[in-house]
Amino acid sequence: MAEAIAESPITILPDEMMLEIFSRVEISDTMQLRGVCKLWKSLAVDPQFVCNHFSRAYDEIVNLDSKAKKHLSEEEEEEVKEDKEEVVAITGDEGEVDEAKKCLMKSLADLDIVLEDIRILKERVEKINFDMQPLDDRLKSLKSL
Repeated sequence: MAEAIAESPITILPDEMMLEIFSRVEISDTMQLRGVCKLWKSLAVDPQFVCNHFSRAYDEIVNLDSKAKKHLSEEEEEEVKEDKEEVVAITGDEGEVDEAKKCLMKSLADLDIVLEDIRILKERVEKINFDMQPLDDRLKSLKSL
């Protein structure tokens, strides 16, 4: 009876549908998918699945990055553009590769650019925090009066 239920066409979803469902799972939970069964493990390491997750993670990071970049001055934006050009020059094409690898390589190159932007933003925040410390100390002393 259990075998009949497991092999029923109603209980088996097509791989494309499973990939679509899995692509909506949080990235941190994908390791748990691999431990369920062999089918899920094979789908979790599928290049299309990995590419979808990279794309989704990239979109989220770019969204956060664009919100943070609104506060950059024009000079800092120029520095970011120069850094992006350097990263793009480093991550050029290396010959013919299949579609999944191209997708992953493009995602990684884009993430390199975004990570460089985030590094610059982090430096700015650290500088602002350092500059704000004396003001915080003065404010505390004034409040104590």
